[in-house]
Amino acid sequence: VTGGIQAWVLYKAEDGSGIRAVDGWIPFQIRWEFPQTQRDGAMRVCCLLQNMDARITSARKIMVRGVVSVLAEALEPVHREISVPETLPEDVQLLRRRYPVCVPSESGEKNVHMEEELQIPGGLPEGCKGLFCTVQPELTDRKIMGDKVVFRGAMLFHGMIRSADGS
Repeated sequence: VTGGIQAWVLYKAEDGSGIRAVDGWIPFQIRWEFPQTQRDGAMRVCCLLQNMDARITSARKIMVRGVVSVLAEALEPVHREISVPETLPEDVQLLRRRYPVCVPSESGEKNVHMEEELQIPGGLPEGCKGLFCTVQPELTDRKIMGDKVVFRGAMLFHGMIRSADGS
């Protein structure tokens, strides 16, 4: 698994000019050893940033450390045979049941382009700069309509800006 974390560090300048931001990219790479197999499979990986801290090490350096948790699953198709005795005594009954199993039949990915102009109450002061933002999707409805899957939802936007005076 190869990835990275975009990090921002807010700090107050010693000259009193206000709050400033330094941004950077912290790469990470994680390796696992899996047993050899001849079957094709799939990987599912979920990364989570557990914590992060920053410390000033000198007048020109800030050390940023983070802990990333990674949950990975290696999935491969497997067929198991269930043994059934060929001959049974008369007083023994063989009971069989079928159990439904949820198995993914198909998966896909589709990019959706969204554009929205946000109205900020009172407006923004001149010279503002965007520091960072996050967008979190939230599904409110999902339906199967014929041969299509339809999703409805909302996007929650969080942003941080810095004005020209440093606030």
